[in-house]
Amino acid sequence: MTVPPLPPLVADTMVIHHFALADRIDVLGAYVTQLTTTYVVESEIRRYLRDYPSLTRVGRNGGIDIHGTIWLLTRLSALGKATLSEICELVDVLRATGMRLPCTGAELPRWARDHSLL
Repeated sequence: MTVPPLPPLVADTMVIHHFALADRIDVLGAYVTQLTTTYVVESEIRRYLRDYPSLTRVGRNGGIDIHGTIWLLTRLSALGKATLSEICELVDVLRATGMRLPCTGAELPRWARDHSLL
């Protein structure tokens, strides 16, 4: 199966915040070729907000394709930019920062297969 390259990504506060808390912002820099954010997200990061309203519905209503962290990590694996064991470890590291993810690292392969991500 051919996996298309990652599209340009727009990151929300949660992704940037938890990757930074986990001291793994390098993952985004190393594997994602184009990542931008919005002024609002920049402002939230500057103020260290931990909770904010979900903008998923608003984004989708505006025609933006919305994906979560697990989608991003499994795409990196499918593209050969990270191994499955690396992304499983990263899931546990991110969860340890308080990031809400739908599975643990050990559960990731099954969860991702059940949701057609692997």
